Amino acid sequence: MAGLLDQYTFADNEQAFKMLNWMVDYHFNRVQNVILKYSIQRHWSSLNEETGGMNDVLYRLHAITVRII
Repeated sequence: MAGLLDQYTFADNEQAFKMLNWMVDYHFNRVQNVILKYSIQRHWSSLNEETGGMNDVLYRLHAITVRII
């Protein structure tokens, strides 16, 4: 996802931006399903294992989309 965000940021690649947003929507839906099926604690537990920079990508994407809208 970071690579797609870089493609959009540095190369103005709209296709990468669309794909990235699709991936974020997919991830959001998966998280919602985990929370509904198990609990918010289960989701928080999985966040303790996150080491790949997802928070950074989502923060950067939010900063970009707030400016667009």
